[in-house]
Amino acid sequence: MRHFLWLLLIAAVMIPASLSAQTDTLVVTSDLTTSTEGNLNNAIGNIILSDSLNHTNNLSNTVFMLQPNGYYILTGTITTPPHSHLYLYGPTPGGTQGESLPQIAWSSSGGVSTTYSFDCYGDLTMKNVWVLSATSIGSQVGSSIVLEDDSLANLSGKGEHLDMDGCIIDYNNIGNGGGAIEPSCRHFRGNITNTYFRNLTDSHYRYYGRPVSWTYQSTTWHTDSLIFENCTIANVGYGYMQEAPEYADYVSFNHCTLFNTMMYTLESSYWWNLSVTNCVFANSYLFGDQPSADGTNMVPVGGMVNIDSAATAGFPVPFTDSSTAPVNLQRHILFANDSYGYEKWYINYLASNPVNDTAGAANKFNVMPAMSAKTYRFFGGIDSSTGKKLWPYINAVNLYPLDTATTTNNNTSYASYTGGADPGFILPPSNADSLKAFLMGRWATGANVSWAYDPTSDVQQIWPMNEDLSYSNSTLMTAAMGGLPLGDLYHWWGTLSATNYYTSWQAQSAAEREKIATWLNTGNITAVKERGGVIPAEYTLSQNYPNPFNPATQIEYSVPKNGFVTLKVYNILGQEVATLFSGIQHAGSYTATFDGSRLASGVYFYRLQAGNVSIAKKLVLMK
Repeated sequence: MRHFLWLLLIAAVMIPASLSAQTDTLVVTSDLTTSTEGNLNNAIGNIILSDSLNHTNNLSNTVFMLQPNGYYILTGTITTPPHSHLYLYGPTPGGTQGESLPQIAWSSSGGVSTTYSFDCYGDLTMKNVWVLSATSIGSQVGSSIVLEDDSLANLSGKGEHLDMDGCIIDYNNIGNGGGAIEPSCRHFRGNITNTYFRNLTDSHYRYYGRPVSWTYQSTTWHTDSLIFENCTIANVGYGYMQEAPEYADYVSFNHCTLFNTMMYTLESSYWWNLSVTNCVFANSYLFGDQPSADGTNMVPVGGMVNIDSAATAGFPVPFTDSSTAPVNLQRHILFANDSYGYEKWYINYLASNPVNDTAGAANKFNVMPAMSAKTYRFFGGIDSSTGKKLWPYINAVNLYPLDTATTTNNNTSYASYTGGADPGFILPPSNADSLKAFLMGRWATGANVSWAYDPTSDVQQIWPMNEDLSYSNSTLMTAAMGGLPLGDLYHWWGTLSATNYYTSWQAQSAAEREKIATWLNTGNITAVKERGGVIPAEYTLSQNYPNPFNPATQIEYSVPKNGFVTLKVYNILGQEVATLFSGIQHAGSYTATFDGSRLASGVYFYRLQAGNVSIAKKLVLMK
């Protein structure tokens, strides 16, 4: 098994480490400057042709640099040869129209196949580029960026790599039957950071439009690793789709905002290792839960995640749900510091609409709970004979909110549900009227309705974009690890925003990734929660309670000013056995939970460190 974890979390932000190794930068002139189409096709195509004639690989040694606010019209698919690496870059965007990301769109001329915008038989690195699946006159087309199988990459074990940073992937629907990014290879490895997947919608099919997905019923392909970090996924059919009969070794979402997902946010249970941390889920599974469609047990699938037994996959998988199996053969799933909620317009619409007003209880469309009771059992199920977790490496901690609409599996109308953790987005990319009409079309009338948000501005390359997914919910503002806001910090709390939390996150990102990897690998989950009250006057560390303890105990501490704080546990040899907190923390009083269920009985020490302050105390684990 490929047990990536910590190394892959490190790799998430190293995009691309090999840029400095490139020897040539070719500036590609905007099509608007030359009043022609196909400048990007020609620039890349000329080097590919020269490589073919001269038996060279200059393509892999060239960075194609697009111009700020540039506009590039594709006159055909850009296909790269086997064993190559395409580097496509734009400048760092600014806050004015002239500093917009360069945009790639399609020619409106007839006879152009738009199935693939980029068909790569090698690796692809893309940074600060806006890829629009529409023609120059605004017609939506089905296009995908595809990574094809490379035999040499398979033999070497390298696999096919996609590195994408600071990009916008816009207006894709189903393309070739997969996602906006379509892996078609045996060893796909994707690092997607600071990228906005926007308006991946279809006017008819509610399940069309996915950031990353295999083609339907593909075989032999495989995801080695896929990482999303500081990404926004808004107005899509599915958030992420792992299509059967394929499974993934490792999938990670960290600091992502997932908004207006028509169906599954995370579809299928075919993950060996999955971590979803510091994320905002808002308006998930807008299609709703209809009890009569839930099967004989009337159990909703869940809008955040749905976990089934590995035995139900229907195809061979190398992992198991048995807690007696070797650790590396068990599934590792972590949900930590995530929120789930809905905007008020949606709650009100479910309370009264032409379908629900007349339908019986079994046929009403209700709010989809975050997880079903079946899924929650994977996270918290206890063996009654031993008192231990049934699945010790499947864990959830700090999920907002923990209310009846997210913890029950009954199928009421949720009339009292107030929206859960509604972030209170400042300017959400949400057209409520179009969404209502689309839902009514799928529920009853059959009408086809485009529910994309402001696609005209996309086609016109309006910059900055007409939305703002920063938010006003004060709880979520400090609910992420390190006391930072949940969700995508790059786009909505970054250097171009009124409040820059992204830079603060970068300062503690390595420690955050280490914590996530530790929690996922070991199942040793600790939780730190703020207690509220007045700002403390000094650093304090209280004696844990209870003490002695088995297996968990509470540790209270106070921080009088903002800064980098660590709270760690050590054995009597001075070896670190647990990190309860490591990151930037604002002034306040906190309670940490330490679970010692995997440690031996004995004396341990816990230490609070902040700046020049170091306070330590002793605790006793007695089993």
